[in-house]
Amino acid sequence: MHKTGGMDSPFFLPMNSNQNPNCNGAHCCKPIGEVRVLPIGSEPHHGNLILCRACYAHEIAFRRERNKEVWEPFDCPEWDSLEIYET
Repeated sequence: MHKTGGMDSPFFLPMNSNQNPNCNGAHCCKPIGEVRVLPIGSEPHHGNLILCRACYAHEIAFRRERNKEVWEPFDCPEWDSLEIYET
C-alpha cells in the first residue's frame, strides 16, 4: 500500500509555528508582527518582498554575501527606510 501525505511522507514539510501569515519569507521568529516592503529587481521588471524583521535580516545577509561575487550589487536598504506593509 502506497502512503501519501502525513508526517512519515518524504514530502511532508512541517510548518513553522512562528510563520507570520503576512510574510513572504521562511525565517519568521513570531507568528504576528510588523512586515515591511523590500523592493526586488529593477525597472521595468521589479516587484516586492513582504518580510518580517527576521526574514529581512536573512535576506540582507544573503545580499551582502552575494554582493562579494556579482558585478551589479544588490541594494541593501536599512529596515527603518522600508515602507510598512499595511494588511
